[in-house]
Amino acid sequence: MGSNQAALSFLKYLAIGAARIDAGAATLSSSLYIVDDGQRAVLFDRFKGIIDDVVGEGTHFLVPWGQKPFIFDIRTKPHTFSCFSGTKDLQMVHLTLRVLSRPEVLRLPKIFKTLGLEDFDIELNDVAITHLSYGAEFSKAVEKKQVAQQEAEWSKFVVMKAEQE
Repeated sequence: MGSNQAALSFLKYLAIGAARIDAGAATLSSSLYIVDDGQRAVLFDRFKGIIDDVVGEGTHFLVPWGQKPFIFDIRTKPHTFSCFSGTKDLQMVHLTLRVLSRPEVLRLPKIFKTLGLEDFDIELNDVAITHLSYGAEFSKAVEKKQVAQQEAEWSKFVVMKAEQE
């Protein structure tokens, strides 16, 4: 009987110890957050509001239930825009632009305060015209002009060849 009571006492202390370890692990787990490569974080503190410092890559501590990280992707992203437009001589032009942009890292707290997780304070890294086409009539006119120029060059060549003979 004494050994049963010792075993029960041991199991009781083992269960209490396991519960404490589990509670400690849960607290430690909820007080860490990871910011991956190409990301930055802005911390929201329940007492101070948005903290103005931008948190870089790595594993970081926070106050559990008192702070919450908001992760931003700061990698350059392509955005494609297509539009039809008219020129001053009333020709229709189809343009496709590719814009490479990313949010300004130092302005992430302001972006989050005013706009949420949308990116409006951005840096434009590159703007390129990826497609440009005119209407069918204009393209035919350009082709006819090129053919006429080639025929004129051929005629000049024939005349120069005749003069040399």
